[in-house]
Amino acid sequence: MLIFVAASRGKNFYEVLGVPPDATQKAISKAFKKLAVTMHPDKQSEDQREQAHKDFVVVQQAYGTLNDPVSRKRYDEQLK
Repeated sequence: MLIFVAASRGKNFYEVLGVPPDATQKAISKAFKKLAVTMHPDKQSEDQREQAHKDFVVVQQAYGTLNDPVSRKRYDEQLK
């Protein structure tokens, strides 16, 4: 199910965050924070907030999965 969310946009979670599959936890956190600042729905114009919210949910799911070592391992196994 996790893969389906990102795959529906044609990207895996690493691509969503813009990090390589061997990225460190620190790199994943840094990428998420950078995206959070620019993509957060509150930072978007009123007419773009609905889509921004949907996109940001995917970013949050990617971060939540890749930031947790156990979830990341399961996710990586599903990608194979």
